[in-house]
Amino acid sequence: MNIIKVPISKVKPWEDNPRNIKRQDFDRLKRQIKDLGVYKPLIAFPENGQYIVLGGNMRLEALKSMKVKQVELSIIHPKTQADKIKYALSDNDNVGIYQDDKLAELIYPEIEDINLSDYKADIDFPDDLQTILSNFIPDFDIPEERQRFKALGTTGQHIEPLQVPDNLQQISLKKFIDSHQNIVIPFSGGKDSLAAAIWTLENCDRNKITLIYCDTGIDFPDVKPYLQYCEKKLKHPIIIIGNSSDEYYLSLIEKYGQPGTNNQWCSLKLKTEILFDYYKEWDLIDEKTCLIMGDRFAEGERRRDHSDRGQFKLNMAYGKLKARFACPLLLLSDLETVQLAKDRKISLYPGYLYFDRNGCYICPNAPSQKWLAMKENWPKLWIKAVSYLIAATKSVQYRDYFLRDIRKAVAKNTIYKSAPFSSFVDIEDINNLLNIDIESYNNK
Repeated sequence: MNIIKVPISKVKPWEDNPRNIKRQDFDRLKRQIKDLGVYKPLIAFPENGQYIVLGGNMRLEALKSMKVKQVELSIIHPKTQADKIKYALSDNDNVGIYQDDKLAELIYPEIEDINLSDYKADIDFPDDLQTILSNFIPDFDIPEERQRFKALGTTGQHIEPLQVPDNLQQISLKKFIDSHQNIVIPFSGGKDSLAAAIWTLENCDRNKITLIYCDTGIDFPDVKPYLQYCEKKLKHPIIIIGNSSDEYYLSLIEKYGQPGTNNQWCSLKLKTEILFDYYKEWDLIDEKTCLIMGDRFAEGERRRDHSDRGQFKLNMAYGKLKARFACPLLLLSDLETVQLAKDRKISLYPGYLYFDRNGCYICPNAPSQKWLAMKENWPKLWIKAVSYLIAATKSVQYRDYFLRDIRKAVAKNTIYKSAPFSSFVDIEDINNLLNIDIESYNNK
């Protein structure tokens, strides 16, 4: 085999090439080349001082559009038109097919480092990796140490039901929900929203039900494949809404600062307001709509202290809007909630292998274990989350508030017990990160 390098200006596509490429696949090819470089030569034959490509015509066009100056060619010498056709067919003949379960199992641990939308694989027909992965979600049991109902003392049992309002005494939960024109389920992919979706889809009119996922842009990379998996298992579409660009989130964090327990702008800006806009746009609000919530008393004492919460909520305030709510899981324990999915052979979101609740990877309410798990299992994601911490110090309004809280935590020696700083080695790590001496920082 003769491999040569020539100026790309001397290389021409084969005029008889029967293959074509869609715009989105052409862009995908260029992203692959940008990521991996050019690692195999084009197949070409010499003709009149130029070279005609029989294998790699799409790559040739991509390389030209990327302003590449030289290319490597594997030189062949077809004697007939039939030989040219055979070379072209052979170069594009994918004689093997992937075993989708083994491919998915191979890719899943590396999901952070592979842009799933950049690649397709031949199963029985070419399919994108995200779709392939959506058929493979590892099954597992939530580790005992993360079954929070034990710490709450509910021992996995039903909690005594609250008094149902008099005007609803004779109405079942199912009838109450079905009495509305629209049934909307905010779907996060967590075990509670999954269980709420299962119960509602099985007990209420499916034609009225809308599942909505709000993409914050700061979700773990395995969430999207899991949503596709849930669509297939639930046999119901999940609508994805939201502004998921890095630029949008950076602009918010520089304006409002690092999200925190006392500064939870993230839920408002990345979820609530976006959901409001969607509800208003599609007129999914007021008395004709019932919102299905995954609230459960077993989630914590704060949930149980809400005396106004029951399985029915009539015309409750939801931000600036009013809506009707139903909470079909209100009385269930963690184990009972998980069992709803397991009985139907639906795997839970894989993030539960590492932490006890899903959600954004920079969640201000996330325990320290989430940051530690992220640093160990998704190091690039951890670096990205840290870059957001740096951006938070640019917030004119909240910079002092943010740094003051860090300093207090350092003084009390609690800094490494709280997220996100549990994932740092020592105070020098934090000083270097934020480019400031925290211990001598004074709030002005």
